Amino acid sequence: FLSFNIILLVMAIGLMSHFQKDYMPEMEEGTILYMPTTLPGLPIREAGWILQQIDKKIKAFPEVERVFGKLGRADTSTDPAPITMIETTILLKPKSQWRNAMTKKKLITEMNEKLKILGYINSWTQPIAGRVMMQDTGIQTPIGIKVKGHDLAVIEQLSKQVEILLRDFSGTASVIAERISQGYYVNVQNKLQRLAQHNVMADEAILTTRYGIGGENIFNIIQADNSVVPFSMQYSPEYIDTLEKVKNTPVITSTGESVSLNMIADVSVKKMPEMIRNDNGMLAAYVYINNIEDITPIDYVKTAQEILAHKLSLPSGYTLEWTGTYRYAEQAQARLLWIVPLTLIIIFTLLMLAFKSISISLLVLLSAPFALTGGVILQWFQGYPLTTAVIIGYIAVLAVAIQTGIIMIEFIRESLSRKPDNQTTMDAVIEGSIARLRPKLMTVATTVISLIPIILITGSGMDITLPIASPTVGGMISSTIYVLFLIPCLFAIAQDFKK
Repeated sequence: FLSFNIILLVMAIGLMSHFQKDYMPEMEEGTILYMPTTLPGLPIREAGWILQQIDKKIKAFPEVERVFGKLGRADTSTDPAPITMIETTILLKPKSQWRNAMTKKKLITEMNEKLKILGYINSWTQPIAGRVMMQDTGIQTPIGIKVKGHDLAVIEQLSKQVEILLRDFSGTASVIAERISQGYYVNVQNKLQRLAQHNVMADEAILTTRYGIGGENIFNIIQADNSVVPFSMQYSPEYIDTLEKVKNTPVITSTGESVSLNMIADVSVKKMPEMIRNDNGMLAAYVYINNIEDITPIDYVKTAQEILAHKLSLPSGYTLEWTGTYRYAEQAQARLLWIVPLTLIIIFTLLMLAFKSISISLLVLLSAPFALTGGVILQWFQGYPLTTAVIIGYIAVLAVAIQTGIIMIEFIRESLSRKPDNQTTMDAVIEGSIARLRPKLMTVATTVISLIPIILITGSGMDITLPIASPTVGGMISSTIYVLFLIPCLFAIAQDFKK
């Protein structure tokens, strides 16, 4: 029996080493956020037509209640979405109205097949999860790469190389690198020496460029219906529609005369980026990545990092920074690597102070790994990755297992202290174990029965609670076997060894 439990323990350790790793299971919100992305240069009218076609196709699914589409950025500084990114919020009907055997994953797969648009990369998430992810990481996909450096052209080239390399990776569902969109801009550089020669104040030259050529709001008009209309000032297009006309823009001197703008400044047209990303003081471009469902973001990043390390050569001064929700899992695992061993050391120290025996302390502490056995096997059977929620479930069952192990040892020691001279040590151990049998079974039964509804019931929020409950149920069952059968046997063996 002891050998069988040891074999199960070794098997559980092997299974745990092969579990996929993730941060937290995604909480079900009852909605879907569809965010296709394309390259810069898409006309607004065409983008609007595509948005309408997308919404019509999504609304045709019988599980969809309502569809809301948005194109471009909203009137808020926290939503810097370009025209190239569409956001469609999909409200779903109650699952009782869905087709038979339909799940959310199957529904997203069907939608993804219907919405394969040339030039667009699909991304699927949920509204709340997506907003939190974008605000925290700056990207709308679970995984992203920030390519940083000091030259935008080199950054864009490196981003494209990353896209090509990861596109061939089997774990990649979709990948798209940002293209740095550029436009033509009038560049006016005032020359101080020329300004002094023509008696032109620098402020006057700047105001002419700012308002006359660039155009800017100078005040707001409140109408009768309390609506606010901005009043802007700019020269008429016929005066600034060519570079020569811009150069001949009059600027008033301090003496009241006027001079041409090109007499006091260098005026030219330059091709420059429409938007520049700045990340911690460095120029940056993003690569957006969606992983397939069969691989977690953590496992994807580990494999993809090896691919890029072997096939991508970075020039000096350029770096790749991985970002996304997987970082939380790395941080949590880094903390648990020292918190869990430290906790076990503290528990062992307290057991030594209580029992003043290394063998008994180790006997109680062995409740922890044997409690893991049932939880790991049940987790493997249900197919959950190793997330922070699952680890919390294991920590809870370890605490209960050690506590019940302590109580079992106390029952056995109490039975030994009352042992008459004609009773053997084994009989006293069995008597103490039997006295503990009913309370232990009642504890396990109440715990397991209370957690069964969490395992069986489905609905919003169960994605978080179910991974916590499953290890607890499995661990309680395996720890019961260890506490009721193995602890008495090992305790008796230890007593005989002392004699």
